[in-house]
Amino acid sequence: MDFNYAFPTYEPTHRASAYRPYSHHASVSYAAPPFQIMPEKQTPTRPFEDRERLMDMMFREDDHDREAALDPLNFPGERANLQNRQIHFLLDHLAARHAISYQIRKNIDYREAGASSMLTEVRSWPFPGGLTSKRASELEKQLLELNKEQWAEEVSCWRDTGRMLTDVFEHWSEYSEHSRRGRLMDFDL
Repeated sequence: MDFNYAFPTYEPTHRASAYRPYSHHASVSYAAPPFQIMPEKQTPTRPFEDRERLMDMMFREDDHDREAALDPLNFPGERANLQNRQIHFLLDHLAARHAISYQIRKNIDYREAGASSMLTEVRSWPFPGGLTSKRASELEKQLLELNKEQWAEEVSCWRDTGRMLTDVFEHWSEYSEHSRRGRLMDFDL
């Protein structure tokens, strides 16, 4: 609208039917935030708990399996498919073990932080000795036990991981051998 000082009247510069109160489009550039909060990825700690899902994973047949089953001489190919499934089961089991270890260590860290803050608070009390020193020594013992527990979990996870990786490598070598044999028989060489 224009305002004329000589004749104080308002004259509309736009028609009322063309007026859109929120039609202004400014070119706004979007800048990414300096950090992004990522939700924690949840790995199942019991991947084989659902019996039906487990049975489906073990005995499902996809199109490739059906074609391989039709060939009576494709024993290596069938064996390679079985080894492939076993490798996936072992990898799911390995991921579950690490998820359990992470939860245990996170719980220990929370308890350690609580005991450490309580120890700091006890040490800041104005009257030393007596009950204060007894409480402080109990908290120090608790911190040492938590540290031992965390170390034991790390060693246990490392040991379990080593065993599972040994199994994965054995199945992997059998898988590669059988898949190579299956490809040779498939090409009729």
